[in-house]
Amino acid sequence: MRKMFPFLGGFAAGSMKRLYMIPLVGIAMAMYLAYYLVGVIYMLDAVAFSPSFSGVEVPITIGDCLVLIGCGALMLEMGKAADAAASGLTDMVLSIILCVVAWLCLFNLGGFASATWLILTALQTADAIGNSIVAVKASRRDYGVPLG
Repeated sequence: MRKMFPFLGGFAAGSMKRLYMIPLVGIAMAMYLAYYLVGVIYMLDAVAFSPSFSGVEVPITIGDCLVLIGCGALMLEMGKAADAAASGLTDMVLSIILCVVAWLCLFNLGGFASATWLILTALQTADAIGNSIVAVKASRRDYGVPLG
């Protein structure tokens, strides 16, 4: 396939590298932002589905689904931070920028003053701190400075 379409292989690899640098918790935040921009922020409290655990129905709202997406993304993000790719510094900077923007939205915009956004902001903060710690440890390892 690569011999037939060499431009396609290079394009796909470059696109994947760019997508690999995006903070994944930002996907859940972008979904929240979409609800806010469309003007249906109240829909985050709507029940998406109601599974039954031990005979008790538990209503799961759309906001809860966004938090679950954010938690799954945070696990993937921590694995991505531990990768020895050259884009680790860019990923760390983008995570810190998204963290600062999330905190500013929480404190300055009324539509973002919700428990869902607070949890997503806390997840992004954990991502930014985790990326920074991994970046510092990796740079110490790369330059041969003993850890500890």
